[in-house]
Amino acid sequence: MKSRTWLRIASLLLAVHTIAHTLGTLNDPQVPGAAALMNSMRNFHFDAMGWDRTAWDFFRGLGLLFSVSLAVLTVLAWQAGDLSERDPLGARPIVITLLAANVLITALSWFYFFIVPVVLAALTVICLALALRVPKTA
Repeated sequence: MKSRTWLRIASLLLAVHTIAHTLGTLNDPQVPGAAALMNSMRNFHFDAMGWDRTAWDFFRGLGLLFSVSLAVLTVLAWQAGDLSERDPLGARPIVITLLAANVLITALSWFYFFIVPVVLAALTVICLALALRVPKTA
């Protein structure tokens, strides 16, 4: 397969990851004790550089920031697919950057989260690595 095809697949996997992550952040976890934890996060106020914030603000905000980052990676992978058709050597640094980011996302997902993000990120890594392995003339 062409690099463009692998990059399109990677982009689609990243889109699924983006959507799943965003939807997953919209609801509180439904496990024993979660409601008490979420309420304590919502009620724990502190000064953040002159702004009144809660632990919940940071928790929710960081989750949404990651969704935005995943969305940007999705678009970059798609654009790298287009670029790989016109300028395979020019696309390589972008693909390498995407690959490095997704290797780190896979590792962090393994250490801190659960199987779904691990699988999505690992499949994305495989696609990006295969995009790099395609001969420059493909």
